[in-house]
Amino acid sequence: MNGVQYAESVLMQALAEYDASRLKENVGKLAMRPNHFSFGIIINGYAKIGDCEGAESILLKMEDLYNDGNHNWLKPDVVKYTNVIKSLARSLQQRKSINITSKKKSEKVVKRAESLLKRMESSRDPHQFPNTLTYSAMIDLYAKTGNAKKALGILDKMELSERSGHSNVKPNEITYNACLNALAKGRESDGPEQAKKLLRRMEIAYKEGNRHVKPSIITYSTVMGLYARYKKPFEAENILLDALRKYKNGENNEQPDCVMYNTAISAWSKSFHQDAPLRAEKLVKIMIDEGYPNPNTVTYNSLIDAWSRSYINSDGSSIGASRAEELLSKMEHEFMRDRDTCIKPDSRTYTSLIDALAKSRHIGSARKAEVILRRMKRAFEVGNESAKPTKFSYSALVSTRKVYISANINLQVFQFILDICLGKKWRTRCSTKSRKSPT
Repeated sequence: MNGVQYAESVLMQALAEYDASRLKENVGKLAMRPNHFSFGIIINGYAKIGDCEGAESILLKMEDLYNDGNHNWLKPDVVKYTNVIKSLARSLQQRKSINITSKKKSEKVVKRAESLLKRMESSRDPHQFPNTLTYSAMIDLYAKTGNAKKALGILDKMELSERSGHSNVKPNEITYNACLNALAKGRESDGPEQAKKLLRRMEIAYKEGNRHVKPSIITYSTVMGLYARYKKPFEAENILLDALRKYKNGENNEQPDCVMYNTAISAWSKSFHQDAPLRAEKLVKIMIDEGYPNPNTVTYNSLIDAWSRSYINSDGSSIGASRAEELLSKMEHEFMRDRDTCIKPDSRTYTSLIDALAKSRHIGSARKAEVILRRMKRAFEVGNESAKPTKFSYSALVSTRKVYISANINLQVFQFILDICLGKKWRTRCSTKSRKSPT
């Protein structure tokens, strides 16, 4: 029994004692009467731990007690219903984190929440009618299931309710961000365009005087992330530069942060566009010139990744690999100068460069890759725990399909690499094939 369940048992016992004392003739000795705040605390407790069954059971008990005619003070209000919907949304998140959320279970949870919302909307009691928090909780639930269409439908319903005179229903920044989150988790092909329209709606409403829908860094970052996912780096960069312009003009008091810059740089690195490395370099230069935010490891990893995908010359040499190595050297220098630097090279940094060299057709690329792997090991040995070589690092080293092994790698080292990448079973398979092959 957890703390919330124990609190529930105490509450039910207190209610039973009150009902028992009320049946006695001596009214002056009535036991303490639990009120709806007591029930609300239990519902909120269940909601916080994601126990939707517990929260919903308390709500149903309140409804039953109120309907029996003897507990008129226990009528559930909008807060109780909203917290139960929140508990349903949180239960989806917890189940997903431990990989037990199936499609059918998610659909059942959504239907239970929709049933609660319908009961609230059909109620004639203004204290039970949904408010902004209720609808935002529903949008959050739809976002967790990737149902952007229904989330946007709730937003339209809120705007209609507001126009109809419901002062308690007014979309705010949290509501719009929840809708954007639903689009980010959905699979709609026009998701980025819908997200941009929502952003523009927020900006227009804010200009018209609605201070509750001011776009935040989270808003811009979510829209940029959608464009990055659909490999639209120009659009992601434009949103970043637009947010920066608004900050400089005083239209927004939040300066674009590292997440926004990194999202735009990552969008370029994954776009395979011819000018991707140069566009990414330009964004890093803007960060440095502005003085905020400072580029970090993620920034340089994305930049190295952009260079590693480009510029293979006709002789097989790679301009991209050369520039990526320069950036790695800069990160190593910063780490040796200051161990607490935010641009400390990690395993991804080294692996991206090894991968770039592996893709190069230049005769010296394999030897350079070996040197980078040694640098990676040395960085780990001197205290950079983030630079520990992984199986991906060794895979990148042997991923090139040119049957070339440097003279500096002896048979035992190469065997060790294959053990990590392929597992020790490769030796058994190879020996079996050699026995079967004709002599």
